[in-house]
Amino acid sequence: MKLLEKLAIGYLIGTGLLTLQMFLYSLLGIKFNLWGIILPWVVVLVGFVGAPFMGARIRAVGTPLVGVRNLRTGTSPVPTFLLTAAIGLKVLYVFYEALVKPVVGWDALWNFSLRAKIFYFLGGIPLDRAHPYFLGGGMKQYPLHLPLLETFTYILQGGWNDALMKVIFPLYFLSMLIVFYYALRREQSRLTSLFFTFLLSTLPLLVYHATIEYADFVVGAYFLAAVVYLYQFIKTKDTKMLILSAVLAALSAWVKDEGMVFYFIGLFLLVIPILSANKYAVKFKREFILVLYYLAPFLVLIGPWIIFKQVFGLSVGNEPTFSLAGMISGFTFHPETIPKVLEKMFLSGNWHLLFGLWALVIIFYYKQIFTTEKKYLFWSTALAILFFSFLYVFTYNWTMVFSGIIVNRNFLTLVPQVLLLCGLVYKEGKTDVGNADRAPTGARSAKSKKAHK
Repeated sequence: MKLLEKLAIGYLIGTGLLTLQMFLYSLLGIKFNLWGIILPWVVVLVGFVGAPFMGARIRAVGTPLVGVRNLRTGTSPVPTFLLTAAIGLKVLYVFYEALVKPVVGWDALWNFSLRAKIFYFLGGIPLDRAHPYFLGGGMKQYPLHLPLLETFTYILQGGWNDALMKVIFPLYFLSMLIVFYYALRREQSRLTSLFFTFLLSTLPLLVYHATIEYADFVVGAYFLAAVVYLYQFIKTKDTKMLILSAVLAALSAWVKDEGMVFYFIGLFLLVIPILSANKYAVKFKREFILVLYYLAPFLVLIGPWIIFKQVFGLSVGNEPTFSLAGMISGFTFHPETIPKVLEKMFLSGNWHLLFGLWALVIIFYYKQIFTTEKKYLFWSTALAILFFSFLYVFTYNWTMVFSGIIVNRNFLTLVPQVLLLCGLVYKEGKTDVGNADRAPTGARSAKSKKAHK
């Protein structure tokens, strides 16, 4: 795994673990302070950096991720430079646009920024239900990742500056682009990877949300990374990729409640092939252990938050009184939302022509998708769309479809995977990707040498 990709994943996982640490501090009654928060991570970092000098990680330094392809296109460096520069300019624009304006938007103010300020001034999360700012106010059932991360930026500043705090969102944008690029680069040329990364960086709604303080774009970054590394595990059988995917998927539930669904989509995509293909007890035992690997991060990282919500009677979603029994008894049927959702997807949703391109790719590259591991990328997106469609058609959320609020923000969480699938099947027939990604780079090299002998 390249250094840039490590840094991007480090930001996603690091910020998630940091805010979980702050949540744990509040449960234990420990007040927030800078050294109390960062000192454990300094110790971990020193140990991690020092490990190569002890000989434990020397061979891993600079080693590319299994399955990375070394494709040489023979093209001029000019297009590569221009695409890199264009992506860089877009990233700079996102940083500028985020840092030049204060917090805007109802959810950003009420559910994240206000709560962050309360946590900062109180030195922790108010956990007494009688407290006027219990859990910081706002929608108390919302996960605490973003308000706690904003609180941490205030602690770093020694005060609060909302414009400066917003640097965390462009960093998520940059991390998303890096993960997306390397997901493509393992199978495509540098030029193709840069081209599709540039397309991702230009999606209008994605760029806009990278400059404001809503959770949809952030949970989308975690969902993308979780899907990318689950796909890598399915291709390479590298258990580290599975664990990495599980951690990222679990942390998505700490950002937004929809992340819980994204996590179980990943679990479903892992379990179904096992149940349908296993014939031997020994193999089943191994696959069962892999499922446990995937479950463990969720139970460890998100389990305490779920228990906390149950103890304090907190619901999920944007309804303070939401319950599963209430949702079942209140089922409605509103097929009139379907044309509206399709109109948002294909016409007015600020996605360029992305969903139209996705539909064409599925039609014309059907075999390349559904006869290879790429089908898991398709199903991760399709299942997320089915989940949101269920909410629009059968629950109280149908009203928000017509208010123009919910569809674009929901689909923001999955558009990177839509474009990723398009990028991976681009020129598939010419590069023979379907056969090439099945074996690790080393294995293909060995086979090649053997053939020459």
